[in-house]
Amino acid sequence: MAYTPLTDAEFSVLTGLDDWRVLLGGSIHATFAADSYPRAAALLLAITEAAERADHHPNLDLRYPGRVHVVLTTHSLGGLTDRDAEMAREISALAATHHATAATAGAQELALALDTVNADLIRPSRSGSSQRSRCSWEP
Repeated sequence: MAYTPLTDAEFSVLTGLDDWRVLLGGSIHATFAADSYPRAAALLLAITEAAERADHHPNLDLRYPGRVHVVLTTHSLGGLTDRDAEMAREISALAATHHATAATAGAQELALALDTVNADLIRPSRSGSSQRSRCSWEP
């Protein structure tokens, strides 16, 4: 299947995607709030069925008391494409049908990176030992 890649900027000007946010590039996120946990689960099921039909599968997260978090990316390309935008529109329509509203105010993601000249010194032990190696740092 042919995909049209989208940059974050290109995605942000598309219409009908107000529920969605680009976070850390390469993926879009939306959280939908339902009035109960069972209704959120019903929305999640509807999303999985739509994803199967489209052969385009988001990462889904169901949280109490009634939230569904959705992350879309085109896994085979490692970034956003027109298929993500199409699927996002369909998911937003499903959310409306299930009386779930977008919770866009709290959209956030945190990425941590550690830059070091000696990764082996700080890497967790693979031996299963509870002892950590001691390291010292000198400027």
